[in-house]
Amino acid sequence: MRNPFTAHPRETRAGQGYWAHGWFALRHSLLLIWAGLAGLVHAVFPWWFPFYTANTVIRVFARLRVSGRHDDSISDVLGDEWLASPYADAAE
Repeated sequence: MRNPFTAHPRETRAGQGYWAHGWFALRHSLLLIWAGLAGLVHAVFPWWFPFYTANTVIRVFARLRVSGRHDDSISDVLGDEWLASPYADAAE
């Protein structure tokens, strides 16, 4: 029987241990919740938190992308072009 506490964190490419996965998930979830609340405030008062929510989402996505642990999900949702190195053309 697979251990439910460690199976998922280890099943991705460059898998993590239980605590590393927990910290990564907790930290980014709290950042996104905070950004969502800031976005609600920004909806009513557009001069408060301009670009904060979008920048937070982009930073979290970039961390997921760089980690390589979610390449399959990124490919499924956004397509394989999101997995190509942004520097591939520059190397030629």
